[in-house]
Amino acid sequence: MRGSIAPGSRLFEATLARELEISRGPVREAIRRLEERGLVVRKPFKGVVVLELAHEEAFELSLIREQIEGLGARLAASRITAEEIRELELLLSGHQQRTEERRFVDYFQPTGDLDFHYRVIKAANSARLLQLFVREVYHPIRLYRFWSSTQGRAKAALAEHWEILSAIRTRDPELAEQLMRAHIARSRETLLAAAKRRQSVEGERSTPTERV
Repeated sequence: MRGSIAPGSRLFEATLARELEISRGPVREAIRRLEERGLVVRKPFKGVVVLELAHEEAFELSLIREQIEGLGARLAASRITAEEIRELELLLSGHQQRTEERRFVDYFQPTGDLDFHYRVIKAANSARLLQLFVREVYHPIRLYRFWSSTQGRAKAALAEHWEILSAIRTRDPELAEQLMRAHIARSRETLLAAAKRRQSVEGERSTPTERV
């Protein structure tokens, strides 16, 4: 997730075990769990490699994410418990404080229960939807976003989270879905803009310098 092992890199059990000074068994189990989360894939003649998403694939994945999370917000507005609402309020309050302390430079959420999007999907109370979200969307998108270093929407994203929570709190499925889908769409625009900037920089680096 930190990018110390670049996308597309091969993972070798023996090498990792030696570097971590552990046996190959735990390494094999760790790789299996990463594979379950969609963070590594097995390729013919290459073995296990770190997930590498092309920009087009990330765009398509974001479209799928919009559908899944929109449905998740709709269901959460109908099924969430009062305790889960309180927990989401505390979660966003913590996010607000940390993001303000960083002067809205970025808004990075830890995984799982400390992530607003994950908690909303859990509040939808649908095991199948949660499984689909985690396996196909959640971890791959986080990896791509971290690798892309997308920034610039911290303050707006946090405000949108509060709006989504408000719609869920008032039990308004239509509004909750609408706000979540709009939120994901804006995130996608930021993702694409970052990808274009990176492509431009990489293009400049690969262009030979003219000799005078």
